Amino acid sequence: MIISQKTQEAKQEVQNFIERHLLSKKEVSFQEKWRKCGEFGILSLPFPKEYGGLESSLEELAVTIEALGEFYPDRGFTFSLCAHLFACSIPLWKFGDENQKEQFLRPMISGKMIAANAMTEPDTGSDAFSLQTTAKKISGGYVLNGSKTYSSNAPLADTIICYAKTSPNLGYFGITAFALPSNLEGLKVGNEFTKTGLKSSPMAPVYFDDCFVSEEYRIGREGNGARIFEVSMSWERTFLFALYVGMMGKQLQKCLKQTQERTQFGKKIVEYQAISHRLVDMKIRWETSRLLLYQAVDSLAKDAPSHTLDSCIAKIYISEMAILSSLDAVQIHGGQGVVSEGGIDSMLYDALPSRIFSGTNEIMREKIIQELLNSRI
Repeated sequence: MIISQKTQEAKQEVQNFIERHLLSKKEVSFQEKWRKCGEFGILSLPFPKEYGGLESSLEELAVTIEALGEFYPDRGFTFSLCAHLFACSIPLWKFGDENQKEQFLRPMISGKMIAANAMTEPDTGSDAFSLQTTAKKISGGYVLNGSKTYSSNAPLADTIICYAKTSPNLGYFGITAFALPSNLEGLKVGNEFTKTGLKSSPMAPVYFDDCFVSEEYRIGREGNGARIFEVSMSWERTFLFALYVGMMGKQLQKCLKQTQERTQFGKKIVEYQAISHRLVDMKIRWETSRLLLYQAVDSLAKDAPSHTLDSCIAKIYISEMAILSSLDAVQIHGGQGVVSEGGIDSMLYDALPSRIFSGTNEIMREKIIQELLNSRI
């Protein structure tokens, strides 16, 4: 995979930032790390300069997430950055009005606000548009009632991007998006979930109990929420999985080092075909994953008709290859691979949910077949 010299330099700058500010020997809080990422510009890369953004290329955005996956072992934190960037900042940039961009987007991309996405509900899962949360129109705004679950960043969020039904009988066209201050009366964030992987990414349910929402907090026009959500997920599918491409590159480095240093039965273990072939498979998975990732990035940058197909293929492939390579890394490290001190097991745990979020791989396959049947090959 060939990337421009400018993008290569950007990746080196991200690595230097991680080493200086995120890999500190002293304990640094989640919020402090977030602030540092905002100051460095990670949260503002693709956005217009008029709102404090950097207007960087999409290739640079992808390589930044990839660098975080490669050089920063706290993938839960990087996952939270991505959830904020793609599921929250993108909708406001693409569909918000000027007041919303000043009130929410500007502080979000500077790192002064943390945002959470509230779409998934306990009884909907992959059927994302069968929402039960309602937003009843009244004078001056809406009254929200319902609950959301698995809302990334919710325990620390200043802003919550929420989707609710304003016209239940209209299905897809009856959903509306809102940007909400998290301190609204009637809005409550539940207890944080304990997770197997991506542990440091705070996640919790969100409840709405007769929560009044001013009309000024509605994103876009009423009934456009499903479209807004699809656009945000398109960006998330395209860029979030750069995290796993970076992780797979780091895995390969660790495994190459381990196999050349560890000796069994008088030979370096890399000399055994059962081990060397695992390394070859890891290399193939990593290289092909990068190609698919940057193909999806390029098609989004060009607004190509193939982008849905490209992003769904990349999402499926990268998530499934990340799990396979993580299993190989555990096997290559033997006992070291299943103790937390080595950091190998956490790669597997962090990879496992990648087949579920941003649309399950089953749903991605449904999208791909629809693209094929519509002759968008």
